[in-house]
Amino acid sequence: MRQQRSMCDRIANLRGRIWTTRILSTVCDSEGCTCRYTLNLWEYDFTREKEMLKEVHTVFSAKCSILPSFPV
Repeated sequence: MRQQRSMCDRIANLRGRIWTTRILSTVCDSEGCTCRYTLNLWEYDFTREKEMLKEVHTVFSAKCSILPSFPV
């Protein structure tokens, strides 16, 4: 379970911003796979020393290769 989670979660910290993405669902057909993701963005406010300034939540779909050995 831990391996699957690390594959689905991506975290990047750039200039006080933390992005997290998680795959919600995956649909595969003869042309490949399409993943539905949720994306969260946290922006930090260092001047006011507050931990969380704002959070943005988005859901989007994109082509993906979550199962590289999947026979297409």
